[in-house]
Amino acid sequence: MDEKSGIQALERTQPMLPLGLGYVEGVTHDYRRHGTTTLFAALDTANGKVLTKCRQRHGIRSIWVFSGRLRERAEELGGAHHRG
Repeated sequence: MDEKSGIQALERTQPMLPLGLGYVEGVTHDYRRHGTTTLFAALDTANGKVLTKCRQRHGIRSIWVFSGRLRERAEELGGAHHRG
């Protein structure tokens, strides 16, 4: 399990410019900010899938909720069990 906090939610002010003959797809360098988010992710090594959850707030409760979700998923699959 890993977390990345403070991810900026950005939106470009102009649409991407299409590919053309002799030049690559273009993007503008200006954007609007829409706050930040926290991403929680875990890799399921049995099938290669990534389990994710985004939260607007960052704190210990968010981590507990996500780790509880991972435990439930592991129990559903009959895999690793939490010991503690």
